[in-house]
Amino acid sequence: DKMLRKSGGIGATGLRAVRSVRAVQAGARRSYTAPIKDMRFLRDEVFDFPGHYASLKFCNGDQATPDMVDMVIDENAKFAENVLAPLNDVADAEGCTYIDQNTIQTPKGFKEAYSKWNEGGWFGMTLPEQYGGQGLPPSLYMFVGEMLATANFTWTMFPGLSQGAFNTIALHASPELK
Repeated sequence: DKMLRKSGGIGATGLRAVRSVRAVQAGARRSYTAPIKDMRFLRDEVFDFPGHYASLKFCNGDQATPDMVDMVIDENAKFAENVLAPLNDVADAEGCTYIDQNTIQTPKGFKEAYSKWNEGGWFGMTLPEQYGGQGLPPSLYMFVGEMLATANFTWTMFPGLSQGAFNTIALHASPELK
């Protein structure tokens, strides 16, 4: 590390990347444990999400019961801990590969994780029902997004790009395209 710094360097970001790759090569594994207890405390004791959700009229807030929200938190915690977090090491070691102007190969496991995410219906959780979503309160995604991004920020950009595409179509596309 000292030698890399002295050489005029790769900067702090590059140095972190080198250390991360070295950790992967040495067999170290990063892990993630979702802060479920903290999330429930914030939800119930600080922000009164159950009361907030029950009052929402523009979405299915009444369906966001504490039991249902617990299920969302628990299942997404499992996904973040068991599927996404282990992909960090693979992503650091492999990175994305440019194949041609139409193809980028993602690290092993990214495509499968994205398929699991969509199969679970998580992408549509807060999307309007008229477009095939569940219409749940958008604030519910704060818990989900926190876990996904903390477990594997790189992978989280994939559903983020899909959400951005959906938002663009929903706001600007013709009725036929929608």
